[in-house]
Amino acid sequence: MKKVFSIAVAVFFILVGVLGLLSSLTTFSIDWRFLGAAIPLFIGLFFQVQYFTEKKEPGLLVPGGTLTVIGILVLLDFFFTDSVSEYIWPFYILAPAVGLFQFYWFGKRDRALLIPVTVLSVVCVVFLLVTLYQIPPFSYILPILLLVIGTFMLYTYFRKGRKP
Repeated sequence: MKKVFSIAVAVFFILVGVLGLLSSLTTFSIDWRFLGAAIPLFIGLFFQVQYFTEKKEPGLLVPGGTLTVIGILVLLDFFFTDSVSEYIWPFYILAPAVGLFQFYWFGKRDRALLIPVTVLSVVCVVFLLVTLYQIPPFSYILPILLLVIGTFMLYTYFRKGRKP
C-alpha cells in the first residue's frame, strides 16, 4: 500500500505541475479553485480503489466514503455556486455515515457501527426536511405528509383493538 500511495502522490504532483506550467506558459487557463474542490474527491476515490483492489483493509472505506461524499458536495457547490449550497448542506452530516456504513457492509458486520450511521442519517433527514420546508411547494407537502403518517399510525394502533 505504501508503494501505491507514493506512486499516486507522485502522479498527482506531476499532473499539477504540468497544469501549472501550461497555465503559465500558454493561453491555457485552469481554475485552481476547481482543483482544490476536487482534491477530497480524488483522495476519497483513492481510498475506495485501494480497498476494492486489495480487499485487505476495510478501514480504508471510512475515510474513502466520507471524503468521496464531501468531494461530490464541494464540486456541486463549485459548479452551481450559492444556489445549491443552501439546500445540500445537510448531506455533509451524512458523509461520515456513508463511510461507516461501507465499513459495516464490507467489514465484519459489527452491528454497533449501525448506531452512529442511523443517528447521522436521521439528523441529516431532519435537517434536510427543515431546509426543504422553506421552499414553497414543500411547505405544503411536509405538513400533509406528517398528517398522513400520523393518521396511519393511529389507524394501525386502534385497528388491532388496543385502547388508549
